[in-house]
Amino acid sequence: MASPKRPATRVRAHYRAKPHNKRHQIVERAKPAVRHRRRARELRHLLDREIALRAKMEDFPAWLMAIPGIGPITATAIAAPAPPAETFHTGRDIAAWLELASSR
Repeated sequence: MASPKRPATRVRAHYRAKPHNKRHQIVERAKPAVRHRRRARELRHLLDREIALRAKMEDFPAWLMAIPGIGPITATAIAAPAPPAETFHTGRDIAAWLELASSR
């Protein structure tokens, strides 16, 4: 006659067979959020690369990026509503347009 399994062994086998413990439930519920976050990060990197490429291809954002501290995103954000680059003769003119310095 075979001896019955010990109760602790049966309990462990039950939890391994049926994934209904709390940790497993949390992990399963978090998987869609993790996938969504990973996809959002990938899209953000794609957009960053596209903005950098466009900023280098256009004259005014490329000119703005020559200023220390101004990168492709800032240059593109400034250039979008800005008048044509020919309007500005000096860096002070840009600063005045941005209201960072007084105009002459």
